[in-house]
Amino acid sequence: MAATSTMNGPLNEGAVGELLELVQPNKPASLPILWLVTELSASGVVQKAVASYPVYQRSGGFMVAVPALEEVKNFLDAVSGGDDGEAASHQVEVELVTNRGRLLGRVDCFLVDLPWAFLGHFQRVPRGASAPQFEVVHFSLGGTQGKPSVKSVRTAADNWIGQGMDDTTAQDYFTGEELEPQDTGDDEELQPEAAPTTGTPPADVTSLETQIKQLQRELAHRHDLSRPAMSIHLEQMLWSLRPRRGLCSRGPEHNSRSTPRTGRGCSSWQVLHLQGGHVLG
Repeated sequence: MAATSTMNGPLNEGAVGELLELVQPNKPASLPILWLVTELSASGVVQKAVASYPVYQRSGGFMVAVPALEEVKNFLDAVSGGDDGEAASHQVEVELVTNRGRLLGRVDCFLVDLPWAFLGHFQRVPRGASAPQFEVVHFSLGGTQGKPSVKSVRTAADNWIGQGMDDTTAQDYFTGEELEPQDTGDDEELQPEAAPTTGTPPADVTSLETQIKQLQRELAHRHDLSRPAMSIHLEQMLWSLRPRRGLCSRGPEHNSRSTPRTGRGCSSWQVLHLQGGHVLG
């Protein structure tokens, strides 16, 4: 399954996306966890980390929830602005739940938006692993460890994205559908359609041309009829086939869309007028 393809591999953009796919909005404790490594030994061994919870991802980065502690803020300030780019944080209050989803209460939380380059500061938390051999800073309330609830933290994140975040980053979190302009239906007369140069004509144009060809064949086989009688007959039929709006323009003074939607229809209509001996008004 795709959801396990990088679950045990290196921590990268795809792995973060797969972790977020496991989130179930109806399960408060389903946010995934990563270690944000804040201290390393001289030999590169982790000495201290912060429990962080991925909330969302975007094309240029991702968002995590971390405890709103001074030491966490100091670390983020220290690493922000270097080669990894800028980190942006926003303090909110969220619901804290146990791993079984029991509500503990509300706590302060930092929502942190990070470029993908910051992934180097994070490590996976192996499933079923024993307690880490380093210090971990957790969310806690009244001495009980917990994690942000899905609904609570995502509601806070949505509010930040929609109101307080810089426009460029906020738009990166929006989906394509959310960014598409909504059609209000009020622009039809203000923005006329350009006439296509290629493609299949609309069904009503095709139908009109078919009937025109039928009338032309009828003309060829009815030379014995008098001209006035034929004209009357054609005038009646032509009136029923008169162009509707959008098929052919009568001129700018009659129709704001002076360019037809297709390049066909008008010339055949005019030819048929002449063959019938009348020009209909």
